[in-house]
Amino acid sequence: MLTALLIPAGAVQASQNSVPGEKMYPVKLVLEDALLLMMKPSRSATSDMEIKFTKRRLLEVEQVSDTAFVVESLNSLNDQVAGTTDSIEEVKDLEKQSELVQEYIQTLTETQTSLQQQKVAVVNRAAAPAAPSAPAANAPQAPSNNYNYTTNNQVVNNYYYSPPAQQDNSQDREVQRKIEETQAEIRAEMQRLRQVAAENEFQQQQQQIEAEALEAQKKYQEEVKRIQDKNEETVRQNQEMIEAQARAIEEQRRAEEEARQRAIEESEEARRRALEEAQRKAMEEYQQQQQQQQQNQGHGNSQGNSGKGNDKDHDD
Repeated sequence: MLTALLIPAGAVQASQNSVPGEKMYPVKLVLEDALLLMMKPSRSATSDMEIKFTKRRLLEVEQVSDTAFVVESLNSLNDQVAGTTDSIEEVKDLEKQSELVQEYIQTLTETQTSLQQQKVAVVNRAAAPAAPSAPAANAPQAPSNNYNYTTNNQVVNNYYYSPPAQQDNSQDREVQRKIEETQAEIRAEMQRLRQVAAENEFQQQQQQIEAEALEAQKKYQEEVKRIQDKNEETVRQNQEMIEAQARAIEEQRRAEEEARQRAIEESEEARRRALEEAQRKAMEEYQQQQQQQQQNQGHGNSQGNSGKGNDKDHDD
């Protein structure tokens, strides 16, 4: 990481398009490693970048296919192919991992197609015969008699040609072997990716089942709670009804007691008033009787006095 920071900005820019065999290519690889190190906390982002680097390695192979650095470039591609699969396997987000697997399988399929084309070109180049060299201006003509000459030269159109030198196909064979090795590695990685995809699908199905089970449990708990709340509400309403009935009974009892008490008080008051009225009337009657008696007595006295007067007059 520190090494990448010490690289001048101009060198960074110049290294972007470098290929194996060029001086700036190691700088390019150092920068890629530094970039992956910075992105390491995000597994999915790292895998995205690894896939881009795989495409970059393939492009480098195509660019140096006719040079002595093609084997080195194939080695880099081989390492990158395996490293990218390792990175994808570490992605925890199953949906993102599934997307990366599909994208990388597509990338590897395109890589296989390109490598197969390069392999065919190498095989064709190795199988092609070397063209004979052109005859010299003063090349002797072949004799026209019937004598047989022993010579290593070839006669074409009555001119002697030196036989072509044997081609050195060891480089092409090495390239072909390395291409086949890389293709085998890609097939193995694609098989790994298919296994990852199968495990990913299984895990997603398990998560879906668990999610559905949790959702069902949640709904069940909500339904149980709803029933409990409903029962509690019913109990509460019944309790309120009982309390209301008790209050009504108590109020009725109090009302009846108050009515009874008022009736008693009113009865007592009426009795008291009746008694007072009776006493008043009795008093009035008594007073009237007294007055009557007094009047009667006064009248009697008057009559007595009148009789005595008559008697006196009679005596006289």
